[in-house]
Amino acid sequence: MSTGYAKVTTQRPLRIPRMLIAAARDVGFDPLPLAEDTDCSPEGYLVMEPSAARHLLAEVAARAPDDAFGASFGARVSPELFGVVGLAAMSAEGLGDALARLARYKVMLTGDRMMVAPSGSEVVVILVRGEATRDASWIADLELAFLAAFARTMTRPPIAALRASLERSKPEVGSVSAKYEEAFGCPVTFDASNDSIVFDVASLDAPLVSSNRGLSPLLDGHADRELARWSDDWRERVRDAIVRALPSGVPSIHSVARVLATSSRTLQRELAARETSFSELVEHTRRDLAVEYLARDVQADEIAFLLGFARPSSFYRAFQRWHGVTPREHIRRKH
Repeated sequence: MSTGYAKVTTQRPLRIPRMLIAAARDVGFDPLPLAEDTDCSPEGYLVMEPSAARHLLAEVAARAPDDAFGASFGARVSPELFGVVGLAAMSAEGLGDALARLARYKVMLTGDRMMVAPSGSEVVVILVRGEATRDASWIADLELAFLAAFARTMTRPPIAALRASLERSKPEVGSVSAKYEEAFGCPVTFDASNDSIVFDVASLDAPLVSSNRGLSPLLDGHADRELARWSDDWRERVRDAIVRALPSGVPSIHSVARVLATSSRTLQRELAARETSFSELVEHTRRDLAVEYLARDVQADEIAFLLGFARPSSFYRAFQRWHGVTPREHIRRKH
């Protein structure tokens, strides 16, 4: 199943994990002068303005030895270089829990997002580059190759990905294309509609060799506190949780409150203080995402799935209610 996902925009300072610092130094570029503070935080990241982060990513791309640099680097990077996010994933009981933690906390690092979407006998992990990384295709290569390597090295017997899809163009040199399949350990498709990697759904139950039941809740709690500090806007935090939950159906306020480690009553009160409600935020989130998905040429049937509609016809009716035109008419007007 091919799946699209909306572009993420942010203007807040970005957290650059040691993983990206290491990648920059690997190609001979020192990122420290671009940071607001040249010392890494205890959590293992530098803070940069989006413009500085874009400069960093462009410098790495310009100095990379070939197009497959990101994938090759991602396949050998240690999870610890993702800071508390990587450590929380490593301590998880199984691969599914680790992927869920990465999806939950990934947005703190560079503004990118991950979504884990089960689809029949498969599970699709979709990476959505944020505004700062939108034009850095090597970031998608790196992060998805990291996930493939994480599954291989952290499970016994090793779990291999089924396939990967990348938005970037296929490398013109055949030997470079071969490097991608070596890094991912599975077939790789280029010129795709999204950046994603697919595993067998049964692999979610695979235990991790690095699992630590004693340390896991401590690291998870620490990552949760970091996430709360990163996103102190209740409206944004709730919207993030809604976006992650929609492929499984429209979430309830109770389920979102559990994800945010609060009560539904507190959640209602915080949203009311911001002159909105949970149902209104769900409706606006679906409405806005529908337009963003269409702009990225995602098929209407796939949008219906991503927005939690039981049937495509329900999505068509909702879109017409929101925008006064059908999805097809909306696309025609934009072109």
